Amino acid sequence: MHFQSLGSDTSYDWIGLFVQVLLPGLIAFGAAWAGAYFAFRYQNKKVEEQETTSEIAAINMVVITLGQMQNALANYKKQILDEHPANPLRAFSMQPATIGNYSHLVLHSDSLAFLCETDHRQVPMTVGYMNTQFHRAVAAIDDRNNHHLTVVQPKMAAFAAPPATALTDAIVLRALGIDQKRIQESYTDNMYLQVESALDDIQKCKNDLQAAAKTLYPKGRTVTSRIEN
Repeated sequence: MHFQSLGSDTSYDWIGLFVQVLLPGLIAFGAAWAGAYFAFRYQNKKVEEQETTSEIAAINMVVITLGQMQNALANYKKQILDEHPANPLRAFSMQPATIGNYSHLVLHSDSLAFLCETDHRQVPMTVGYMNTQFHRAVAAIDDRNNHHLTVVQPKMAAFAAPPATALTDAIVLRALGIDQKRIQESYTDNMYLQVESALDDIQKCKNDLQAAAKTLYPKGRTVTSRIEN
């Protein structure tokens, strides 16, 4: 009796198997991975663009507000203070003139918090201080005007003092007394000091902020402001 040997045929067509079974799965997997990767990259790019746009807008808003502060003080200085630069009796000859209500001008330095992670980390702190500088200057103007209206003018009128162009130091001293004379001079000198200091500091702050914007966003559109004449 003869038996036929039943051996197992192990000579599979591995290439065919790969092409027919495995390759489609790998292609599908690769396509899915590539799609997810590029979608992730695209989303990240969009988020970065939105963040950049938001940061540039925050810088621009601060620059605009700084410009408004600067123009308010510069106009007051040109129209009022510069009329009496070296007059020794400017504290009494200068008539009170309000600068206006600028309580709405507020710098939000927290909107620049992103700069704290850069080489320009000092800028948000400087911007915050400009709030103090500007409103201190406005307060100095208001304090001087108030003292002139409530103390100096009534006393000068009661003394029948001559017009401002005819005032002398002796007349002012007799009309006001030494204490009120010194107080008015102090208010006036402080007003000049605060306005000039604020103008200098605001300009430096604007320069620092615009330099930061130019460095961080060379292709971004950031605004510039100038003093209006």
